Amino acid sequence: MLNQVRLDEFLGKNRSKNKACVLPIDARQRELVDFGISCRYCGARGEEWIIKRGVRHNTKKGDAQRWYCKRCGRRFSPKRFGNYPTWVISATLSLLLKGLNPSQVANELRLEAKRHDNKNLKISRQTVCNIAERFVRAVLDYEERKKVDCVFREWQIDDSPQHYSQQLDRQLAKTKKHDYDFWWLTNIIDTESFYWAVTIASDKRDADASEKAVRTAIKRLKGVPDIWRCDGLESHIAGIKRVLLNAVIFSKTKTEDFGHINLIEGVVHSFLRSKGVKKRKKFRSLKFLQILADLTRIFHNFLRSFDSLGGLTPAAKIGMAPIFRSWEELLEYIAWH
Repeated sequence: MLNQVRLDEFLGKNRSKNKACVLPIDARQRELVDFGISCRYCGARGEEWIIKRGVRHNTKKGDAQRWYCKRCGRRFSPKRFGNYPTWVISATLSLLLKGLNPSQVANELRLEAKRHDNKNLKISRQTVCNIAERFVRAVLDYEERKKVDCVFREWQIDDSPQHYSQQLDRQLAKTKKHDYDFWWLTNIIDTESFYWAVTIASDKRDADASEKAVRTAIKRLKGVPDIWRCDGLESHIAGIKRVLLNAVIFSKTKTEDFGHINLIEGVVHSFLRSKGVKKRKKFRSLKFLQILADLTRIFHNFLRSFDSLGGLTPAAKIGMAPIFRSWEELLEYIAWH
């Protein structure tokens, strides 16, 4: 009954809005066919084929619902991101975004397992990095496969600096000279849905990084905006023109108009600074910076709701995915898709 009331409220608010504003699926409806549960062996889906059949008990991975396919006669259980229970993966992602480094995350997980289950959890710093990388890669693959039917009016592009380790700087200085003190995160956001399309970590602030960001955003969202906005940086303009020769670009420096790209500054960059990326003063690996930046982007798109979007997440606004309330729900949804 509660879900039906929420459904009626949503339809009442959004009947006259653009078709890009889609109906979110309640994450508790994962038993339904529309939520994507299908046989991993023959591909059958539907209540006439897929039914619940017991629970799988596993000391290390934890309990999981088992399913039975009437078509091929085989049982299967949900896919997992590695050999750890869902709570371990969820806690790993959450702690990384809170600013803990991988070693600190591993220590916290071991203590948590000891307090709750009185068991020793064997997990290392590298395992924490692997869990984050595996999850990010799965979500990126999902974004590549998902087709969204949405018209984009305006995208904003900007970059944000990030310190890297001085130790790494000395190592690189032995082979070649560097004229920069930062790594850079190039970001693109859709202004209507707040969907953070891409974040690209690069060791240079040039047109190549901007071009890569533009190409990735277009490929990921399967569309192009009517107009672009940037802060007057020539590399952004050049990167856009390399991909879209006739693109309409509104470019102003902060001296000319400080609020020209206020949305990406306020929604994306301030969010980065409040999460794990900016709480670390220096990174030793460009790869891990990319993973953590993507993890922050995923949280923003799939788990961060906005009152200005009617309580929707950016992913629900453009039809990329339903609304999720926790990492666990997002993990299960991505595993099924």
